[in-house]
Amino acid sequence: MAGLGTPVARRTQEARVLETAREMLDSTHWRQWMIPRLNGVLRMEKPPLAYWLTAAGFELFGVNDFAGRLPSVLAGWLTLALVYRFGKALVDARFGLTASAILMTSFMFFKHFRLAETDSLAAVFVAAAIYWLWRASVRVEGSRMRFHLAGAAIALAVLAKGPPGVFPVFFLVAWAIVEKNYGALRRFITSGALLTTLVVAGWWFLYARTSPAAHVLADELQVVTGGEDHRGAFYQYFPQMLKAIAPWAGLFILGLIWAIRDWRTQPVARVAVLWVGVILLPLCLIGNRQEHYLVPLTPALAMLAAYAVWRGLEGDARDARVTGWVLGITIAVSLLAPVAVYVVARQVRGFLETLDVIVILLTLATGIGAGSVGLRHGLGAAVAAYAGGLALCFAVMLGRWEPSLQPVTHRTIAADLLRSFGDRPLRFYGRDPSFPLVWNLHRVVPVSPSPAALEKALAENPQTVVIVQTKNNRQPPPIPPELKHVGQFDPRDEGMTFGIYARDAASGVGR
Repeated sequence: MAGLGTPVARRTQEARVLETAREMLDSTHWRQWMIPRLNGVLRMEKPPLAYWLTAAGFELFGVNDFAGRLPSVLAGWLTLALVYRFGKALVDARFGLTASAILMTSFMFFKHFRLAETDSLAAVFVAAAIYWLWRASVRVEGSRMRFHLAGAAIALAVLAKGPPGVFPVFFLVAWAIVEKNYGALRRFITSGALLTTLVVAGWWFLYARTSPAAHVLADELQVVTGGEDHRGAFYQYFPQMLKAIAPWAGLFILGLIWAIRDWRTQPVARVAVLWVGVILLPLCLIGNRQEHYLVPLTPALAMLAAYAVWRGLEGDARDARVTGWVLGITIAVSLLAPVAVYVVARQVRGFLETLDVIVILLTLATGIGAGSVGLRHGLGAAVAAYAGGLALCFAVMLGRWEPSLQPVTHRTIAADLLRSFGDRPLRFYGRDPSFPLVWNLHRVVPVSPSPAALEKALAENPQTVVIVQTKNNRQPPPIPPELKHVGQFDPRDEGMTFGIYARDAASGVGR
């Protein structure tokens, strides 16, 4: 939670959740809580659980970034607890704690579970469902209740993001085939757990059918499977997985190799590999490929990295040496982080601030400290020391240092617009409205996609200030000649710029 509200919401995925939840609170009719709106337009691409939880955060702590991101942090804590319990049940408490420590200090987990996005909620419910399905399959006593808990978790994963809700079902089928435990499948079906899933999630989909935009749900599924603007080769996920589990990528690779080697003898190896497979394989088959789709995979990646540590601690001398070398190389490579921080700070600022020096010293102390502890006290102590240092590094770097490198953000742009134009109406021109800017303005900003629509809006209100966004070098429609360019903003993000236009000669804004 350190610095949770400091980073500016600049990802479109996060801004959609934040702004949709804000508009829920501003609505005067309960129906908008059921059929949400984003920037005044029906938002049916995703089920509403993330919006409800974010709106609850706003209700408790005010409409701000911290409150909106709090549900994701809570989901992160629950995920760590689930991974610990799963690891403890598979091996022992130390294995569970190691897996949780590695998960918490992996890059993708620490980053995305501090953002108000749907992926974190999907991840915790997918992990919970897989855990309960596994427990129910290996222990008949109490399996009915665990199947129903899994059914509820599947439903919540569906309400959070939709398609990821099928991952736990794939896991149960794969586990039953691998273990030749078809009785688990039969017990799951006859337990009534699927009815629990339908009751918990189905009611909203039935209600959504009453909306004229209900077809958007099916259209979004076609977008996910077809790809559209996010097509790519399936193998791009392989390097992205290494980035997701960084800086533990070396241990993950080693753990994967050993898990495949120990497939027949170690249930934990089969669980972890199947967990990766039932998520990665579907992602490779669909057309839409985005890095954040890997967030539900992060607990399984951490478990494989923890498996390498466990083998190093519990295996023979050769396993211990290999694991020690991999961890040593990992720590040695991380000593390049202070150099990277220095270079980035000098390039962006031209000089070093106190915060830059703090981050340099902190990353340096983490690497040197973990290496020294490992040499004196062994592999387990080195992993613990490294994870502890990484937690502090990530908190400072993502919570404070990275935001300090961006002097112009959607937050500062929104503040400049409100200061310069007050209550004058704002309007986007073109087909690329900026939801991060809408969220930071805390107001609905209508969109005119064409010159004719803009002319009509200007005729109705000549005081309208027009915002023209250029993103990824996509050019907006021609600017009407009567509009004067009164400002320009460049947040240095995805080739994005904001041009500000008005009919009157207002004082210039932007930088």
